[in-house]
Amino acid sequence: MNFSSREWLFACALDMCVKIVYTYCAFFLLTFLAAPIAPFLYIGVAISIFHFLCLFLAFSAVASLELIRIELAPALRFPFVLILTNVLFVAGLSALFTMMIRPGEIGRTAVGGVGISLFLMTTNLVTISLLAGFGCMMRRARRLL
Repeated sequence: MNFSSREWLFACALDMCVKIVYTYCAFFLLTFLAAPIAPFLYIGVAISIFHFLCLFLAFSAVASLELIRIELAPALRFPFVLILTNVLFVAGLSALFTMMIRPGEIGRTAVGGVGISLFLMTTNLVTISLLAGFGCMMRRARRLL
């Protein structure tokens, strides 16, 4: 995960845009334009910030493995960070959605929260995959020039 600062800024902006569009589209289907757009912007930005917090924690956890002398190959480090990030993200959002449940509705609402978390996880994978592919192409283009 040795992205440049420009790539990280691009990833953050792209992830926020994707999250804002998905949350707005989801709530548009529920409210049919009866609600203002500002709260959906805040929700999308908050989910994106939570994703990057999970990414930072996963990257720190993988980097801390070197302290106990567990060396990961660079080819394994990136997928391991992605897997750990998505596990943290889904677990955190599922816990958040589960905490909003009233006592009588635990069955169907908890499953819905996990489903929403898994859907948002796929948007994380799209963003990071685009960033990794774009960064790889740019590094190869610099080597050729």
